[in-house]
Amino acid sequence: MMKKILTVMCLVFLTVPAFAAKNAWRQCGIGAAMFPRTGWAAVTSNIIWDFGITASTSSMSSESQCAGRASTAAKFIHQNFAMLEEETASGSGDHIVTVLNILDCNKKSHGNIINEVRSNFASELQQGSSTDEAYYNNLMNVIERNYAAQCQLS
Repeated sequence: MMKKILTVMCLVFLTVPAFAAKNAWRQCGIGAAMFPRTGWAAVTSNIIWDFGITASTSSMSSESQCAGRASTAAKFIHQNFAMLEEETASGSGDHIVTVLNILDCNKKSHGNIINEVRSNFASELQQGSSTDEAYYNNLMNVIERNYAAQCQLS
């Protein structure tokens, strides 16, 4: 068990600075309530406390931080991660489309977004860093870098 916690913490410290998108694990749940100004501590706390469950489901955080499409997408990803892994590996599926619809992404951009997320996801699988949080960050980073005009994140 201790090995798993250390592995998760290492992944947290390596990935936290890389994402600037609205992040449910950093801005919601118990971690955000305890560490509102220290993102890495909020993520670490959420993961140690309950593997990030309250980050995507808690009503402890303020509505302005955790409301909106990005938070809804994070909850959906957390609840349906196994199916999203499968569908992302194959390149299509209802769950992937649902996430893109939650984020109100233009249907014409779905294929391109899925391809980029899939490419990044393949790297995560090879590195053994595939988690629901990593998937969310991957998706949000792809959208913010290349498809912000085609999606509505808030």
